[in-house]
Amino acid sequence: MAPRRSNNNPNRFAELDPSMAVVQAPFEDTSSPYYLHNNENPGTVLVTTPLSGSNNYHSWSRAMLTALDAKNKAGFVDGSISRPTNDDLLFAAWKRCNSMVKSWLFNAICKEITTSLLCFQTAAEIWTDLKSRFMQSDGPRVFEIKKSLAMLQQGALDINTYYTKMKVLWDELEGYDEIPECTCPALQTWTTRQQKEAVLQFLMGLNDSYSSIRGQILLMEPLPSLSKVFSLVIQEERQRKISTGVSTIDSSSVGDINSLTNAAFTASKFRSNKPFCTHCNRVGHTIDKCYKIHGFPAGLKAKSSSYCRDSQSKGHSHTPPSATGHNSLERSLTNAQWQQLVTLLNSQSQHSKPATQDSTALASLSSFSGSYSGGDDWDGYKAC
Repeated sequence: MAPRRSNNNPNRFAELDPSMAVVQAPFEDTSSPYYLHNNENPGTVLVTTPLSGSNNYHSWSRAMLTALDAKNKAGFVDGSISRPTNDDLLFAAWKRCNSMVKSWLFNAICKEITTSLLCFQTAAEIWTDLKSRFMQSDGPRVFEIKKSLAMLQQGALDINTYYTKMKVLWDELEGYDEIPECTCPALQTWTTRQQKEAVLQFLMGLNDSYSSIRGQILLMEPLPSLSKVFSLVIQEERQRKISTGVSTIDSSSVGDINSLTNAAFTASKFRSNKPFCTHCNRVGHTIDKCYKIHGFPAGLKAKSSSYCRDSQSKGHSHTPPSATGHNSLERSLTNAQWQQLVTLLNSQSQHSKPATQDSTALASLSSFSGSYSGGDDWDGYKAC
């Protein structure tokens, strides 16, 4: 079944009688330049960068024309839509659209320039005044652009920033060239030549570090477009960033290994600072306090009989300091400590039990011969 037609269409009787068709007003036709959408208002900003003078007029005018053309209002500034007479039916619609375009122009111009444009009646007059005021003659500006292009180098810029600066200057330079309006093969040849010049200009400003990719591009036949060249160079830049990241990780890993090595060296150095006996090759005491030379204190004996036999084979006994070690102990003990030792031994031999002798002897021994570390320093001995 065929879909049911809506009765709200004002031209629904035009199929039966063309004379009955309803003519739609221009300001209601969405394709008409006099049509204004409900969302369009005088405060709308069409371009991001306002006009500040002759330094950005060329780029600003292009951006503004593009925005006005998208809204179907470019005819109000280029003069293609002339002002109707006051008694014309379109005068009210034209006046409203003209005021809207003037507001959009004011919003896209800096305040210092806007104050000098308020007296103009039409948007076309404002556009013409700005063009005559800031549009420089071709010669000086073309010379300035070409000089900037010749001096432009990548330097510390990344590829994207360098390409953008070069592209802006090149597009402005092309705007001063009058392109012939024809379809002959000569126009295609001229366009290809301009594209080649842009590619060579871009490659000349690259740093020497990109000489490899630059050489590969120059060997291509035919020479690719500027956008394709930019894509190839930006891929090379990304590849280098990836390689740099890997190198950084490797360097950090090497640094961690070096840190561990230094820590191990410091620990070994710390361990090496402990006292070491060159006679028995043990850590914790020096040769001048070695029990195997000067004898063991009362109450101590070797853990194993083999160690005792080793000590006896070397001529050492588990007796108090003998005459052979008297000089070493005499250098390490004061007279008061000697007296304390003698008194302690006499009292222990007369009144104390063996177990008490061991603990008291050890405690007293540490008071005159330095700190005693027990089993850590003398793991070959134990109390009886």
